Amino acid sequence: MNEEHYFRDSIVCITCIVLIFFIVIFASKCDERNTVTPPVKERIDIDSVLKANDSIKLVVYQKDSIKYEEVFKVRNLDNDSTVKLFKELVRE
Repeated sequence: MNEEHYFRDSIVCITCIVLIFFIVIFASKCDERNTVTPPVKERIDIDSVLKANDSIKLVVYQKDSIKYEEVFKVRNLDNDSTVKLFKELVRE
């Protein structure tokens, strides 16, 4: 009776180990499918959007630098018209 019991327990244990092995392999395969890199066309689209974003940042930086130069010029002058001009530049 004990030999049958041990044999049955060993079969159950081996079955569980094989089942766990297959579950781990299936989970790793599903994870590989979920982490696939996007197609080349999507990467090119993303790259072009990033380049457009960078060019917009450069334009904004250039406009800011021009504005700061104008503000500096206005600060160096002292009459009322330059103060009005300065206030207009600040509003922009």
